[in-house]
Amino acid sequence: MSRSINTWVEKVEEAMERLQEYRSALITAAVTEKIDVRSHKPTIKP
Repeated sequence: MSRSINTWVEKVEEAMERLQEYRSALITAAVTEKIDVRSHKPTIKP
């Protein structure tokens, strides 16, 4: 059972790393004006 849990934990950690890389790439693209984010309207309200 713990082997299965460890496998899932590893998969989640890998997914989190990929999301962090994607986030960094997206921020870099926005800052360097490779993408235009000025007209973006957030869909999530605080």
